[in-house]
Amino acid sequence: MWVHADYYYKALQFIRLNYPDPELSVARIADHMGISRSHLYRIFDSVSHQSIQDCILSFRLKKAAALLKNSAAAIGEIAQSCGFSNQSHF
Repeated sequence: MWVHADYYYKALQFIRLNYPDPELSVARIADHMGISRSHLYRIFDSVSHQSIQDCILSFRLKKAAALLKNSAAAIGEIAQSCGFSNQSHF
């Protein structure tokens, strides 16, 4: 479990640093960490009981909500700055 937690927190750090990139993917995170995608899925399930995709989306939405509340930027700009490929996906 501790090894899983270590991988989990390393993945979260990678997400925090790369969430603005719309190309951020489970495959890219797994490659960066040197583990398989399926192993990364299992780690997130065992540690957080949340899928890694849900984690990425949740992180992006929280960042976007903060920007919507505290910024005068247009919705499209906020969507793009939070890693959404276009405004309609946001």
